[in-house]
Amino acid sequence: MEQMTGTCLFCGQTRLVEAEDQNEANRIASENCTCDNNLKRVRQCSDNIEKICGETAKEFGMDIVTEEVIDSLKDTGKLCVFDYLQSATFRLTDSTISIKQTKDGVSVSRKKVSAVKLEA
Repeated sequence: MEQMTGTCLFCGQTRLVEAEDQNEANRIASENCTCDNNLKRVRQCSDNIEKICGETAKEFGMDIVTEEVIDSLKDTGKLCVFDYLQSATFRLTDSTISIKQTKDGVSVSRKKVSAVKLEA
């Protein structure tokens, strides 16, 4: 690792960081930047995960997910915000949750999964 100048992906501020390459330097700088865009995207992603998985999930016809799973989803969303992941999909017993990078941030979706198989 060497000391490099990393640039925040959200606001363009630079800072010295220890990194292997420029992409890693930029991610580290973004993670440690306190710019409003950075905090806003993480907060929005977490709020959206909470809405579709927490207490309000019932309003969408979904079951409530445990806090441990919600925390893991929020961590994954943060990885997408900071460009470590482009997307992730989780399959629960009754639904599928997708977290994806978009041009303007991160989208979170949940689809109810149901299937019927009959055999004679």
